[in-house]
Amino acid sequence: MMIMFAAIFTIIMVMGALVVDVGLWLSERRSAVKAADLAALAGSQDLPANDQLAMDNALEWAERNGYENGVDGVKVEPKLFCSNTLTQAVSGICHKSNPSNPEPEECSTGQHCDSIRVTITKPGSHIFSKFFGLGDIQEGSAAMAALSFGMVQTDVVLVIDKTGSMDQQTGGHTRLYWAKQAALAFVNWIAGGSGSSTLGNNHIEVLTFDGNATAQLVGPALGNSDADAVRAAINNIGDLSGSGDTYIAKGIEGATGDLNAHVHDDSYRVVVLLSDGRNYKNGDAMSGTFCNATHTRRTNTVAAIGPLHDEADTVYTVGVGNQTGTWDSCNPYELDEALLGDIAEGPPGDYTQVIDASTLPAVFQAIAWKIAGRALTQ
Repeated sequence: MMIMFAAIFTIIMVMGALVVDVGLWLSERRSAVKAADLAALAGSQDLPANDQLAMDNALEWAERNGYENGVDGVKVEPKLFCSNTLTQAVSGICHKSNPSNPEPEECSTGQHCDSIRVTITKPGSHIFSKFFGLGDIQEGSAAMAALSFGMVQTDVVLVIDKTGSMDQQTGGHTRLYWAKQAALAFVNWIAGGSGSSTLGNNHIEVLTFDGNATAQLVGPALGNSDADAVRAAINNIGDLSGSGDTYIAKGIEGATGDLNAHVHDDSYRVVVLLSDGRNYKNGDAMSGTFCNATHTRRTNTVAAIGPLHDEADTVYTVGVGNQTGTWDSCNPYELDEALLGDIAEGPPGDYTQVIDASTLPAVFQAIAWKIAGRALTQ
């Protein structure tokens, strides 16, 4: 009887020890999970501009939450990855060796990595189980953070120039064709892929402009989250205007009015404007600097910038072409870079010149990626 009692008592003690220690292990695991999550999120705030700082901040935030690397057997291991699916290399953003692979790819500091994973491990605490010959258990947790959409609702107006000069060919296609491909790449990025039919809680509107009195809405208005409807609108952008008549102010005014008409609380509001030239009024000289009607259009465009910046949080501008000129030039085939730079609003919004129109999809993907980063940290 005594032997049986001793055996039962031993079993009860072992089970009790396991219950206490397993509870302690689970509590520590929850703590490690939370610390890894916070460390990864803190590190991601500095990506892609400063991936070394991202690593340092991840270590700092793990320490703030009780996990200092190298102390009491704790290991905190931040690791950088490239998660985006940019099809072409773009300055300032990492580029995967196989963009079609959805899995993150390891990345090194200095490569402008866009994701960080933080793994925390430490010896599991035990109070009683060690007396029964039970060995140490390593507690561990890992968390990945990357820039992504959905953190803040994002409202975007894409404004596309469709004047006659957009018929210039690159790689067997017109500039307008590449502009449409760029807009589709942008939509696919926000939607999470070409197979996704929804923009989530984000909205995209597409406007075109030429020399007409108003910009043309070519698809659903800004409150729509139907990705397929936006894609269809882009694909249905019609023929180019028959002339170089261009009035950038009308594209700006259209975007400003639509942002004002579709106010979504706490949304991040962005305008992306693409043009391949400058303001120009048909009938004016196409050389020199004496073109009064053209200059009036430029003056009106400058006046439209302030209201645009009042409504938009960020404005990106993209100029397509290799010809540039002074602000007062009458040549409609020259980019008015000074004006496009003034229209841009940042950071992070900025002006980008694109010489090869076939690279527009990659440029628009990069802009979408930057918007995602701003939406995450807002």
